[in-house]
Amino acid sequence: MSLNDARKKLVYADYLLSRESSDNFVTGATNHIISAAKLAIIEYLQISKDELENKELVIKTFNKLNSEHSNFYNFYYKLINSEYSSFGSATNALNTVKEFVTWVEENRKKI
Repeated sequence: MSLNDARKKLVYADYLLSRESSDNFVTGATNHIISAAKLAIIEYLQISKDELENKELVIKTFNKLNSEHSNFYNFYYKLINSEYSSFGSATNALNTVKEFVTWVEENRKKI
């Protein structure tokens, strides 16, 4: 998986949220947004999918990088632990993840 895959997930999410009766598609859109966030984090931190499941490692690595997006993990963990998603929250999440994916594309770093 790659940042191109993350971009595709965001396109799917955007499509679902732009549909008439988009409230019916919020859960699906949110799932695509979460998947895109995961792919971007994996790419940015240069970690495996399994390592992404280790919250302590993810937080430590984000903090070590000390970038303008060092707190993205806070957003990510709130998003994946949220039991409720509205159209507004999904749209905000989409914009936040789009911004992060773009930033990762522009600032790829190896740890």
